[in-house]
Amino acid sequence: MTVPRGSDDKERKMPDYARLPTFHKSRIRLVVETPRGSAAKFCYEPENRIFQYSRSLPAGITYPYDWGFIPCTLGEDGDPLDGMVRHNATTPPEIVIQCQSRLAAKMLKIDSI
Repeated sequence: MTVPRGSDDKERKMPDYARLPTFHKSRIRLVVETPRGSAAKFCYEPENRIFQYSRSLPAGITYPYDWGFIPCTLGEDGDPLDGMVRHNATTPPEIVIQCQSRLAAKMLKIDSI
């Protein structure tokens, strides 16, 4: 990657979304990785502070809601807790949404055969 002359390394770095406080006032923060309507899954890579393409969904399938993670949490798999936001707006990845918790559920991941 070529860095323009005079650029400050601090200016180019994205925020460390994984280290944001979990709560803002009485609301839970959720970092959107994959927005509603996307036919591809994106993942946040905290080491490099980037959102990266992960995989495409089968043809004709899109995410019905915004999916992401709750910062400063840790699930059994070693990743931050996943979260889904149901709302009517269109959002891009990298947006932090302050949410009210309506449901918490334990999900099990089944590896494909």
